[in-house]
Amino acid sequence: MKKAFTLVELLVVIGIIAILMAVLMVAFRNAPEKALMQNCHELVKQTEVALTQVYDDHGAWPQVLRANSGKAKGLDETAAYPLRDKMSLSADTGTKRLKGNDRFGIVTTWAARVIKDQGSSCNENTVVSSVGGTIADHRLRYALSLDGHGTVKDVNVAGTVEGVRDGQTKDVRAMVAVWCRGPKGQFLSSWTEGQTEKVK
Repeated sequence: MKKAFTLVELLVVIGIIAILMAVLMVAFRNAPEKALMQNCHELVKQTEVALTQVYDDHGAWPQVLRANSGKAKGLDETAAYPLRDKMSLSADTGTKRLKGNDRFGIVTTWAARVIKDQGSSCNENTVVSSVGGTIADHRLRYALSLDGHGTVKDVNVAGTVEGVRDGQTKDVRAMVAVWCRGPKGQFLSSWTEGQTEKVK
């Protein structure tokens, strides 16, 4: 007599395969977003390291960086220029202007993709990225410690951090504070909550 699987055994095997497939689908469904988040964290950290290196090399912040620091502005092409050697940004040696995506400053990966697709016609204030928000919304923001004592004063992150209302700011115990939006609008920063002073 030939041996064969019973109907119950086949159903059990099919059930186990179905459960494994469901677990794998859940695990892999979030993989692209996790990769984007990781990329964004690395970009924020690299920018913090590059900015700190500028200060370590010269003992002071370049004027072009200080001028932008009080406006919670993203790194524009002139502010990013001192970082080109630190972060391998490309620049035209004749005009000393940053080329390609760098003319928008430092932006998140998904914003960079939109800039690449749109080319020179891209307008950072009107073109929307694939994860929502304009290109300008996805520029990295920064603030600097101007007292030389390692405290960044009045970092305005209102509207991006839970519990911080419009007009409120906080001090960060660091030489430089860098932050941006994540793929779903999450707040990503170079500092931890333990480095922040009381919200003002």
